[in-house]
Amino acid sequence: MQDIYIKAIAEKASCRSWQVENCIQLFEEGSTIPFISRYRKERTGGLDEVAIAEIRHWSEAYAELDKRTPCRRAGRDGPSSCASRACTA
Repeated sequence: MQDIYIKAIAEKASCRSWQVENCIQLFEEGSTIPFISRYRKERTGGLDEVAIAEIRHWSEAYAELDKRTPCRRAGRDGPSSCASRACTA
């Protein structure tokens, strides 16, 4: 996940970027919110289930957004450039 998304999620969830990165990594490994909150406190800095759920929500939202905007993912300069040429990413 892009660094800008991680920073935005950290701000929304009132936590630090490293906590967001670790939660996302745990989600990718298949861990559930209750499991992370109870047994992975050392990797999350003791985040509670509410904060972890918010991180999951926003990480999924930004991942979906990233899928919908292939031009930005490819490093192009925005929607106007995407509309003006064929966009393959």
